[in-house]
Amino acid sequence: MGENMKNIALLTLLLTGAANASNDVKFVAFDQAIETQICLTAVEQGLREAKKVAKKSADLSPAEFYTTNCNGLSIVDFANKYKETDNRVAEESETIYKFKLIDNTFETKVCSIAAQHGYSAAKEFAESNTSLISCNGYSVKSFAKKYSAL
Repeated sequence: MGENMKNIALLTLLLTGAANASNDVKFVAFDQAIETQICLTAVEQGLREAKKVAKKSADLSPAEFYTTNCNGLSIVDFANKYKETDNRVAEESETIYKFKLIDNTFETKVCSIAAQHGYSAAKEFAESNTSLISCNGYSVKSFAKKYSAL
């Protein structure tokens, strides 16, 4: 699957009421591609459900899930930007992340170290050469900040 297939366009409709100052955003599928369905699921039901949809598809590998773009944003940023969440529940619960390495490349090792031991350890392992590495759509530093408890 080429890079162009991962960039998904969803039609975004902004519905504004004359008497209502707030905007409601409605997403409408541009086509029936699996990537489009994953983007819609991510925004409507969250990333966990979107991963389930992707996993059921023979057309999208687990690694390609995180490189999928929705309306010009990574799927993670897209879901975070538009998904309505109950912040009270998020603050009360603790999320524990478990990562499964899909290969044994240098970049994967750097990302794994970043998640488990923090950015400093990953930077040391990579001999300070982390600027060109992307971990699930994040820079190594952002990835470590998001997923590492250190």
